Amino acid sequence: MNRKGINGFVPVDIKQFKTRQGTWKNMGYATKEEQDFLNAHPKKLKRKND
Repeated sequence: MNRKGINGFVPVDIKQFKTRQGTWKNMGYATKEEQDFLNAHPKKLKRKND
């Protein structure tokens, strides 16, 4: 089955934060301690599309 048309791109927000070492890390790879800290301090979380 061959479908012709326009393939749409849907932007997805990627949430990242800066670690203590100064590198950026995706929220999906955060450890339990990092997730607890970020939940207590939501201003530290940055979205990639912002």
